[in-house]
Amino acid sequence: MNSPIALAQRHQADAALALCRPSVNELVLGLFADALPATEKAVWLGELIALLAPLGVSERALRTGVFRLVQQGALLAHRSGRRSAYSTNPESNALLAPAPPMMRRYQPRWPGNWTLVTGWNAARTPEQSLRVRAYLLANGYQQLRSGVYGRPGGDPAAVEAALIAQGDPGALLVCDVARLHGIGQGALRTLVRQSWELDKVAAAYERFIEQFQHVLAAMSESRWRHEVQWAFAAHTLLLHGWRQVVCADPQLPVQLLPADWPAERARALANRLQHLVGPDADTFVDTIRPRAPQALAA
Repeated sequence: MNSPIALAQRHQADAALALCRPSVNELVLGLFADALPATEKAVWLGELIALLAPLGVSERALRTGVFRLVQQGALLAHRSGRRSAYSTNPESNALLAPAPPMMRRYQPRWPGNWTLVTGWNAARTPEQSLRVRAYLLANGYQQLRSGVYGRPGGDPAAVEAALIAQGDPGALLVCDVARLHGIGQGALRTLVRQSWELDKVAAAYERFIEQFQHVLAAMSESRWRHEVQWAFAAHTLLLHGWRQVVCADPQLPVQLLPADWPAERARALANRLQHLVGPDADTFVDTIRPRAPQALAA
């Protein structure tokens, strides 16, 4: 495929890849999380090579990346004669979460409640404290003072369920606070801006917009839609970029965000691009692997 259109499309895919800078491991995990049906049991190595070729991933780089993911426990390796296949490790599901939905919008109203988590004590091991802290930070909580984490809104039941799942029921005090007293709106906005580093989050959204508005312009060419492998490349990069930017966003109530918050502009762009290339991306996956390896599915 050496036509000028094809070369231009490959240039756009390469440019997006360079800006996005996902590692091979991230691309492989994203492939299992986003592009392959949840019912799939295993994927042949040759299919992984073919699926990631439009993204410029060489066979050698893919083999190295998959080997490392197996060593890390994220993937499981299978052999069938001289062929190799790989499946997700059920114990590593946290690494394989699908990209957050692009259609979700911020809640328009916030009643002023906070979720606070406290109760670190000497009985907790350092490993337990680090594990819980990582969970809280990943879900938008920040340390407000020594031993106290919180966020506007939040979900106390989800925090309690996570503690139970980690074997730490009752180790922490999870509070649903109706509102914080003695703090004015100005002080509240200062606290939020400093604690959650919203400037960095906004900058990440702006980079996402800058990167993918050019990809959307290229994809809008009707001839592009017949090149399903490049549609798949763009869709894969879109989901990777969206996952990166949204997972860094604490998803604070809209009342506490700057007036020019760029999240909704980024969301609208992502939805347009996904609508444009998503069907062709699925077609490309179907051409590479119409069915799961029958010998391994059992």
